[in-house]
Amino acid sequence: MIQLKKFKNYYCNKMSEYLRKSFYDHYEHPDNVGSLDAPTHKAKDMNSLCGDISVVNLKVEDNIIKDIKFDGTICGIAKASGSVMTNLVMGRSLDEVKDLYQEFEATLNKQTPANRPEFEDLLESCGIQHNKTLYYCTKICWIGLMKSIDDYIK
Repeated sequence: MIQLKKFKNYYCNKMSEYLRKSFYDHYEHPDNVGSLDAPTHKAKDMNSLCGDISVVNLKVEDNIIKDIKFDGTICGIAKASGSVMTNLVMGRSLDEVKDLYQEFEATLNKQTPANRPEFEDLLESCGIQHNKTLYYCTKICWIGLMKSIDDYIK
């Protein structure tokens, strides 16, 4: 079960000021939390700035993500982002997920406009445009996902 870290950062304390309803729903009631009984791959990532730790479990069959769960000791932004991520990638091919991650990364880096409402919610709801320290919070579960996929491919 996710252990929600106490917010140490002013922006995290004020997070509700930024949250849109759909993002807040993922924060309050995240999807796909926990661990899989028999994951084909598992990856852990740590945010060295705050100590958050996320664990992503995948079940991949024929290059398709059949199941995904995430867990760890993470902040609310990471939890909501992980919930959004699991919903977006479930049932997709690994190539589709890699493309989705590139789109996510480009959106966060403001290289392209948000073409998905989920990514727009992440940008606007988390206050990333106001505080770059929250940037990694939105990415921690995604990075774990990409590590899991890289491990699967090897």
